[in-house]
Amino acid sequence: MSTNQSALAAKRDSKKNHKKSQNQLRKNRYQRAVFILGKIAKDQAAGTPVDEAETKRLKSIVEEYESYLKRKQSQPQEQSKKESTSRKRNRSTTEVPGTQPKKPRRSEGEHSCTTTARHFCDAARDSLQVAIIDGKSSSPSTIRERFVEIDVRLSSMVLSYVLDNPAVPHPEFDSSETLRGYRVIKCADQASLDFLTGSVAKISNAFEGLQLRLIPASDIPKRPRARIWLPPLEEPGEKLLRCIKLQNKSIPGIDEWQLIKEEKPNKASKPILVAICDESIEALKKTDNKISFGIRKARLKIFQGDKAADEDDTEEVDDASQLLRNVGTEEPRDAQ
Repeated sequence: MSTNQSALAAKRDSKKNHKKSQNQLRKNRYQRAVFILGKIAKDQAAGTPVDEAETKRLKSIVEEYESYLKRKQSQPQEQSKKESTSRKRNRSTTEVPGTQPKKPRRSEGEHSCTTTARHFCDAARDSLQVAIIDGKSSSPSTIRERFVEIDVRLSSMVLSYVLDNPAVPHPEFDSSETLRGYRVIKCADQASLDFLTGSVAKISNAFEGLQLRLIPASDIPKRPRARIWLPPLEEPGEKLLRCIKLQNKSIPGIDEWQLIKEEKPNKASKPILVAICDESIEALKKTDNKISFGIRKARLKIFQGDKAADEDDTEEVDDASQLLRNVGTEEPRDAQ
Protein backbone atom coordinates (compact mmCIF):
# COMPACT_ATOMS: atom_id res chain seq x y z
CA MET A 1 0.00 0.00 0.00
CA SER A 2 2.84 2.34 0.91
CA THR A 3 4.57 1.56 -2.39
CA ASN A 4 1.39 2.37 -4.36
CA GLN A 5 0.96 5.70 -2.55
CA SER A 6 4.57 6.62 -3.27
CA ALA A 7 4.11 5.76 -6.93
CA LEU A 8 0.96 7.89 -7.15
CA ALA A 9 2.69 10.80 -5.43
CA ALA A 10 5.64 10.54 -7.80
CA LYS A 11 3.25 10.50 -10.77
CA ARG A 12 1.48 13.65 -9.51
CA ASP A 13 4.81 15.41 -8.98
CA SER A 14 5.89 14.44 -12.49
CA LYS A 15 2.71 15.91 -13.97
CA LYS A 16 3.16 19.13 -11.99
CA ASN A 17 6.78 19.49 -13.10
CA HIS A 18 5.80 18.83 -16.71
CA LYS A 19 3.04 21.47 -16.50
CA LYS A 20 5.45 23.99 -14.98
CA SER A 21 8.02 23.36 -17.71
CA GLN A 22 5.34 23.77 -20.41
CA ASN A 23 4.15 27.04 -18.84
CA GLN A 24 7.71 28.34 -18.62
CA LEU A 25 8.37 27.38 -22.23
CA ARG A 26 5.19 29.19 -23.31
CA LYS A 27 6.21 32.28 -21.32
CA ASN A 28 9.73 32.25 -22.79
CA ARG A 29 8.33 32.06 -26.34
CA TYR A 30 6.02 35.01 -25.58
CA GLN A 31 8.82 37.15 -24.14
CA ARG A 32 11.08 36.40 -27.09
CA ALA A 33 8.26 37.20 -29.54
CA VAL A 34 7.62 40.53 -27.80
CA PHE A 35 11.32 41.37 -27.89
CA ILE A 36 11.70 40.54 -31.60
CA LEU A 37 8.48 42.36 -32.53
CA GLY A 38 9.85 45.41 -30.76
CA LYS A 39 12.92 45.28 -33.00
CA ILE A 40 10.73 44.78 -36.07
CA ALA A 41 8.67 47.84 -35.10
CA LYS A 42 11.86 49.89 -34.86
CA ASP A 43 13.00 48.61 -38.28
CA GLN A 44 9.64 49.55 -39.80
CA ALA A 45 9.88 53.03 -38.32
CA ALA A 46 13.33 53.34 -39.89
CA GLY A 47 12.01 52.18 -43.28
CA THR A 48 13.82 48.82 -43.24
CA PRO A 49 11.96 45.98 -45.05
CA VAL A 50 10.69 43.23 -42.72
CA ASP A 51 9.53 39.64 -43.10
CA GLU A 52 5.71 39.87 -43.04
CA ALA A 53 5.25 36.11 -42.53
CA GLU A 54 7.60 36.07 -39.54
CA THR A 55 5.90 39.15 -38.09
CA LYS A 56 2.51 37.46 -38.41
CA ARG A 57 3.85 34.29 -36.72
CA LEU A 58 5.25 36.27 -33.79
CA LYS A 59 2.01 38.21 -33.35
CA SER A 60 0.06 34.93 -33.22
CA ILE A 61 2.38 33.75 -30.41
CA VAL A 62 1.68 36.96 -28.46
CA GLU A 63 -2.09 36.72 -28.99
CA GLU A 64 -2.13 33.02 -28.05
CA TYR A 65 -0.24 33.65 -24.79
CA GLU A 66 -2.45 36.61 -23.83
CA SER A 67 -5.56 34.46 -24.44
CA TYR A 68 -4.01 31.75 -22.26
CA LEU A 69 -3.46 34.29 -19.44
CA LYS A 70 -7.06 35.49 -19.66
CA ARG A 71 -8.35 31.89 -19.43
CA LYS A 72 -6.05 31.25 -16.49
CA GLN A 73 -7.29 34.39 -14.69
CA SER A 74 -10.93 33.38 -15.18
CA GLN A 75 -10.44 29.92 -13.63
CA PRO A 76 -10.07 31.14 -10.00
CA GLN A 77 -13.20 33.27 -10.42
CA GLU A 78 -15.20 30.27 -11.67
CA GLN A 79 -13.88 28.15 -8.80
CA SER A 80 -14.79 30.89 -6.33
CA LYS A 81 -18.34 31.02 -7.70
CA LYS A 82 -18.69 27.24 -7.30
CA GLU A 83 -17.41 27.39 -3.72
CA SER A 84 -19.76 30.29 -2.94
CA THR A 85 -22.72 28.33 -4.32
CA SER A 86 -21.71 25.30 -2.27
CA ARG A 87 -21.49 27.39 0.92
CA LYS A 88 -24.93 28.86 0.29
CA ARG A 89 -26.41 25.38 -0.12
CA ASN A 90 -24.77 24.22 3.10
CA ARG A 91 -26.11 27.27 4.96
CA SER A 92 -29.64 26.67 3.69
CA THR A 93 -29.63 23.15 5.17
CA THR A 94 -28.34 24.25 8.59
CA GLU A 95 -30.34 27.46 9.16
CA VAL A 96 -33.02 27.32 11.84
CA PRO A 97 -36.55 27.63 10.34
CA GLY A 98 -38.19 31.00 10.96
CA THR A 99 -34.95 32.92 11.37
CA GLN A 100 -33.68 35.55 8.93
CA PRO A 101 -30.00 35.43 7.88
CA LYS A 102 -28.07 38.47 8.98
CA LYS A 103 -26.94 40.86 6.25
CA PRO A 104 -23.22 41.60 6.27
CA ARG A 105 -22.46 45.09 7.53
CA ARG A 106 -20.90 47.47 5.05
CA SER A 107 -17.37 48.26 6.11
CA GLU A 108 -16.59 51.86 7.07
CA GLY A 109 -15.78 54.01 4.06
CA GLU A 110 -17.07 51.46 1.55
CA HIS A 111 -18.40 53.15 -1.58
CA SER A 112 -22.07 52.72 -2.39
CA CYS A 113 -21.35 51.49 -5.93
CA THR A 114 -19.29 48.49 -4.77
CA THR A 115 -20.77 45.19 -5.99
CA THR A 116 -19.45 41.81 -7.07
CA ALA A 117 -18.33 43.38 -10.34
CA ARG A 118 -16.10 46.45 -10.57
CA HIS A 119 -17.93 49.51 -11.85
CA PHE A 120 -16.88 52.62 -13.68
CA CYS A 121 -16.67 54.58 -10.42
CA ASP A 122 -14.05 52.12 -9.11
CA ALA A 123 -11.80 52.85 -12.08
CA ALA A 124 -12.60 56.56 -12.29
CA ARG A 125 -11.63 57.41 -8.72
CA ASP A 126 -8.22 55.71 -9.05
CA SER A 127 -5.70 58.14 -10.55
CA LEU A 128 -3.35 55.24 -11.41
CA GLN A 129 -5.85 53.73 -13.88
CA VAL A 130 -5.56 55.07 -17.42
CA ALA A 131 -6.45 54.24 -21.02
CA ILE A 132 -4.87 54.72 -24.44
CA ILE A 133 -7.15 56.42 -26.96
CA ASP A 134 -6.86 57.58 -30.56
CA GLY A 135 -6.92 61.37 -30.70
CA LYS A 136 -8.22 61.21 -34.29
CA SER A 137 -11.27 59.02 -33.62
CA SER A 138 -14.15 58.91 -31.14
CA SER A 139 -14.52 55.14 -31.62
CA PRO A 140 -12.56 52.57 -29.56
CA SER A 141 -12.29 50.27 -32.58
CA THR A 142 -9.22 52.01 -34.02
CA ILE A 143 -7.25 51.27 -30.84
CA ARG A 144 -8.73 47.80 -30.36
CA GLU A 145 -7.75 46.72 -33.88
CA ARG A 146 -4.13 47.78 -33.35
CA PHE A 147 -3.77 47.00 -29.64
CA VAL A 148 -1.50 43.97 -30.14
CA GLU A 149 0.97 46.18 -32.05
CA ILE A 150 0.72 48.89 -29.40
CA ASP A 151 1.15 46.29 -26.65
CA VAL A 152 4.25 44.89 -28.35
CA ARG A 153 5.81 48.32 -28.76
CA LEU A 154 5.19 49.35 -25.14
CA SER A 155 6.18 45.93 -23.77
CA SER A 156 9.45 46.18 -25.72
CA MET A 157 10.16 49.51 -24.02
CA VAL A 158 9.44 47.98 -20.59
CA LEU A 159 11.66 45.01 -21.46
CA SER A 160 14.57 47.25 -22.45
CA TYR A 161 14.22 49.31 -19.27
CA VAL A 162 14.12 46.26 -16.99
CA LEU A 163 17.14 44.65 -18.65
CA ASP A 164 19.12 47.89 -18.63
CA ASN A 165 18.24 48.65 -14.98
CA PRO A 166 18.14 45.30 -13.15
CA ALA A 167 18.89 46.77 -9.72
CA VAL A 168 16.12 49.40 -9.59
CA PRO A 169 12.34 48.92 -9.09
CA HIS A 170 10.68 48.23 -12.42
CA PRO A 171 7.30 49.52 -13.68
CA GLU A 172 4.34 47.18 -13.25
CA PHE A 173 0.98 47.15 -15.06
CA ASP A 174 -2.24 45.19 -15.52
CA SER A 175 -4.30 45.67 -18.69
CA SER A 176 -6.78 42.79 -18.36
CA GLU A 177 -9.95 44.90 -18.13
CA THR A 178 -11.91 47.00 -20.58
CA LEU A 179 -14.36 49.87 -20.17
CA ARG A 180 -16.54 51.39 -22.90
CA GLY A 181 -14.49 49.42 -25.44
CA TYR A 182 -11.10 50.74 -24.24
CA ARG A 183 -8.42 48.76 -22.42
CA VAL A 184 -7.94 49.98 -18.84
CA ILE A 185 -4.26 49.95 -17.78
CA LYS A 186 -3.75 49.79 -14.01
CA CYS A 187 -0.37 51.16 -12.92
CA ALA A 188 1.16 49.75 -9.72
CA ASP A 189 2.44 53.14 -8.54
CA GLN A 190 3.15 56.71 -9.65
CA ALA A 191 6.56 55.73 -11.07
CA SER A 192 4.87 53.15 -13.30
CA LEU A 193 2.34 55.75 -14.47
CA ASP A 194 5.15 58.23 -15.25
CA PHE A 195 6.98 55.56 -17.25
CA LEU A 196 3.85 54.71 -19.25
CA THR A 197 3.08 58.38 -19.87
CA GLY A 198 6.55 58.96 -21.30
CA SER A 199 6.44 55.76 -23.37
CA VAL A 200 3.08 56.59 -24.97
CA ALA A 201 4.33 60.10 -25.77
CA LYS A 202 7.34 58.61 -27.58
CA ILE A 203 5.21 56.41 -29.85
CA SER A 204 2.19 58.72 -30.17
CA ASN A 205 2.69 59.10 -33.93
CA ALA A 206 4.41 55.78 -34.63
CA PHE A 207 1.31 54.10 -36.09
CA GLU A 208 -0.07 55.30 -39.40
CA GLY A 209 -3.53 56.83 -39.03
CA LEU A 210 -3.38 56.91 -35.21
CA GLN A 211 -2.53 59.59 -32.69
CA LEU A 212 -2.06 57.86 -29.35
CA ARG A 213 -2.99 59.66 -26.14
CA LEU A 214 -2.99 58.52 -22.52
CA ILE A 215 -5.96 59.68 -20.45
CA PRO A 216 -7.28 58.96 -16.93
CA ALA A 217 -9.89 56.20 -16.79
CA SER A 218 -12.39 58.79 -15.59
CA ASP A 219 -12.03 60.59 -18.96
CA ILE A 220 -12.74 57.55 -21.17
CA PRO A 221 -15.24 58.83 -23.78
CA LYS A 222 -18.84 57.93 -23.02
CA ARG A 223 -20.61 56.38 -25.96
CA PRO A 224 -24.15 57.45 -26.84
CA ARG A 225 -26.83 54.85 -26.17
CA ALA A 226 -30.12 53.94 -27.75
CA ARG A 227 -33.20 52.01 -26.64
CA ILE A 228 -34.71 49.94 -29.44
CA TRP A 229 -38.24 48.53 -29.29
CA LEU A 230 -38.42 45.15 -31.05
CA PRO A 231 -41.14 42.50 -31.38
CA PRO A 232 -41.46 40.37 -28.18
CA LEU A 233 -39.24 37.58 -29.50
CA GLU A 234 -37.69 35.00 -27.16
CA GLU A 235 -34.31 35.24 -28.88
CA PRO A 236 -31.35 36.54 -26.80
CA GLY A 237 -30.40 40.19 -27.17
CA GLU A 238 -27.04 39.46 -28.82
CA LYS A 239 -28.79 37.53 -31.58
CA LEU A 240 -31.30 40.34 -32.09
CA LEU A 241 -28.48 42.88 -32.34
CA ARG A 242 -26.67 40.76 -34.95
CA CYS A 243 -29.83 40.78 -37.03
CA ILE A 244 -30.11 44.57 -36.66
CA LYS A 245 -26.53 44.99 -37.92
CA LEU A 246 -27.16 42.77 -40.95
CA GLN A 247 -30.41 44.52 -41.90
CA ASN A 248 -28.98 48.04 -41.52
CA LYS A 249 -25.49 47.87 -43.02
CA SER A 250 -25.85 51.37 -44.52
CA ILE A 251 -25.71 53.00 -41.07
CA PRO A 252 -22.11 54.17 -40.40
CA GLY A 253 -20.46 52.53 -37.38
CA ILE A 254 -23.24 49.98 -36.82
CA ASP A 255 -20.72 47.13 -36.57
CA GLU A 256 -19.43 48.80 -33.38
CA TRP A 257 -22.82 48.76 -31.62
CA GLN A 258 -22.76 46.75 -28.39
CA LEU A 259 -25.57 45.28 -26.31
CA ILE A 260 -25.83 46.84 -22.85
CA LYS A 261 -28.86 44.97 -21.55
CA GLU A 262 -32.20 43.40 -22.39
CA GLU A 263 -35.06 45.16 -20.63
CA LYS A 264 -38.35 43.86 -19.31
CA PRO A 265 -40.58 42.87 -22.25
CA ASN A 266 -44.33 43.43 -22.50
CA LYS A 267 -47.04 41.96 -24.72
CA ALA A 268 -46.28 44.35 -27.58
CA SER A 269 -42.50 44.74 -27.54
CA LYS A 270 -39.09 43.76 -26.20
CA PRO A 271 -36.80 46.78 -25.53
CA ILE A 272 -33.04 46.41 -25.67
CA LEU A 273 -30.45 49.03 -24.69
CA VAL A 274 -27.34 49.32 -26.88
CA ALA A 275 -24.20 51.46 -27.01
CA ILE A 276 -23.99 53.10 -30.44
CA CYS A 277 -21.43 55.33 -32.17
CA ASP A 278 -21.37 59.08 -32.75
CA GLU A 279 -21.05 58.53 -36.50
CA SER A 280 -24.34 56.56 -36.48
CA ILE A 281 -26.44 59.40 -35.05
CA GLU A 282 -26.67 61.61 -38.15
CA ALA A 283 -27.76 58.67 -40.32
CA LEU A 284 -30.39 57.68 -37.74
CA LYS A 285 -31.80 61.22 -37.72
CA LYS A 286 -32.30 61.02 -41.49
CA THR A 287 -34.42 57.87 -41.02
CA ASP A 288 -36.50 59.54 -38.26
CA ASN A 289 -34.76 57.25 -35.72
CA LYS A 290 -36.18 54.11 -37.30
CA ILE A 291 -34.27 51.00 -38.37
CA SER A 292 -35.21 47.86 -40.26
CA PHE A 293 -36.02 44.76 -38.24
CA GLY A 294 -38.04 41.77 -39.39
CA ILE A 295 -41.14 43.04 -41.19
CA ARG A 296 -41.23 46.41 -39.40
CA LYS A 297 -39.37 49.66 -38.94
CA ALA A 298 -38.32 49.52 -35.31
CA ARG A 299 -38.30 52.78 -33.37
CA LEU A 300 -35.32 53.79 -31.26
CA LYS A 301 -34.59 56.58 -28.78
CA ILE A 302 -31.09 58.02 -28.50
CA PHE A 303 -29.60 59.07 -25.15
CA GLN A 304 -26.81 61.55 -25.73
CA GLY A 305 -25.84 63.82 -22.86
CA ASP A 306 -29.15 62.98 -21.21
CA LYS A 307 -28.96 63.85 -17.50
CA ALA A 308 -31.50 61.26 -16.35
CA ALA A 309 -29.74 58.54 -18.31
CA ASP A 310 -26.35 59.60 -16.96
CA GLU A 311 -27.58 59.36 -13.37
CA ASP A 312 -28.79 55.83 -14.12
CA ASP A 313 -25.38 54.84 -15.46
CA THR A 314 -23.43 52.27 -13.40
CA GLU A 315 -21.31 50.78 -16.14
CA GLU A 316 -19.38 47.65 -15.26
CA VAL A 317 -15.67 47.26 -15.97
CA ASP A 318 -14.60 44.08 -17.78
CA ASP A 319 -15.51 43.18 -21.34
CA ALA A 320 -18.89 44.91 -21.53
CA SER A 321 -20.70 47.81 -19.88
CA GLN A 322 -24.06 47.22 -18.28
CA LEU A 323 -26.80 49.28 -16.72
CA LEU A 324 -28.04 47.70 -13.50
CA ARG A 325 -31.37 49.48 -13.21
CA ASN A 326 -34.18 49.99 -15.68
CA VAL A 327 -35.07 53.40 -16.93
CA GLY A 328 -38.51 53.91 -18.51
CA THR A 329 -39.29 51.05 -20.86
CA GLU A 330 -42.64 52.24 -22.20
CA GLU A 331 -42.90 51.75 -25.91
CA PRO A 332 -43.58 54.84 -28.05
CA ARG A 333 -46.96 54.88 -29.73
CA ASP A 334 -45.44 54.64 -33.20
CA ALA A 335 -43.06 51.80 -32.35
CA GLN A 336 -45.13 49.14 -33.98
